[in-house]
Amino acid sequence: MIVTAEMRWFWSEECPADLKGWFFHSTPKAGGGLPRCDGYVRQANGSELGIKRRGTKAGYELKGLVAIIRHSELTTIGPHGELWCKWYVNDLPLDQAGFLKIQKVRWIRKLNLSDGAIVEVPLGPDEAPLDGRSTREGCNLTLTKVQIAGVAGQWWTFCFEASGDVDSAQNNLRSAIRYVRSVSFPNINGAFLSYPGWLAEIINTCPLEDATTVGFR
Repeated sequence: MIVTAEMRWFWSEECPADLKGWFFHSTPKAGGGLPRCDGYVRQANGSELGIKRRGTKAGYELKGLVAIIRHSELTTIGPHGELWCKWYVNDLPLDQAGFLKIQKVRWIRKLNLSDGAIVEVPLGPDEAPLDGRSTREGCNLTLTKVQIAGVAGQWWTFCFEASGDVDSAQNNLRSAIRYVRSVSFPNINGAFLSYPGWLAEIINTCPLEDATTVGFR
């Protein structure tokens, strides 16, 4: 089981220029940038549970919402935080025809919070730390371009994804918020949604078999 504390936003078509500029003009540079195709189970009414196949990896990733995190430090940039748990299973009796195919290009900035001080970790195109060391306590800042098979257009999503245990993941999320506010993090105003919530919006707004455009403010 993996515990994360998260805040996520979505935009249709274009990422806000000030957010993109802030994200990519950093030292060290963001890692990642390689395309990947994930499969997500279609759930028209599911905003608290996600099931996906990650790229070419075997098995499935199940991700469930555990709690809403309400704290004054989080509300400086969004309505609340969310506590999630991930589980990995080798096999599930699922019909592959019921999966949405989502093409992603993701970039990551990783904050290491393991030793008390916040340090940005240099990453490679594969998103792995260049020094080969794992981060026990930290927070990923991810910016991702996404496209859905059968739906015209594209979306961008930005996320804080803090790792740890049930208590420390929440603390790490707050530490990450304090850090980015100290380095001129821009105001952002996208659709505040989890991945399952976003996919439910897509499915309910536009039938995939005759999709044309779907958008958020």
